[in-house]
Amino acid sequence: MKNAEELINTELLEIFRKDKYLKELAKIYVDNCGISIAYRSVAFDLFCDYLEDKYDLIELEIIIDYFNILMDDIDIVHRNYDISFNIPEEEYERIKEEINNLLILYK
Repeated sequence: MKNAEELINTELLEIFRKDKYLKELAKIYVDNCGISIAYRSVAFDLFCDYLEDKYDLIELEIIIDYFNILMDDIDIVHRNYDISFNIPEEEYERIKEEINNLLILYK
């Protein structure tokens, strides 16, 4: 089995690093470390959805690796925090709409 470094496509990573929408999602995640697990979780979900929709990337392990690299570019502190899948649906939808409205210019 290959390790994470061998599975990362460096050309694709550079495309992701230039993608303002992905960079903003990574920034939202990092900015909410220690503040809001809900915002981090929604930002991660939107990141996954965007990679699947725009780049046909669906393997969760690889998506997480790319997300971690983009967040490392901002601040390594994010590695001390995780996401949650136990957010009430109405809160999740409210945050998702808020983030989408904020990032509409980047899509």
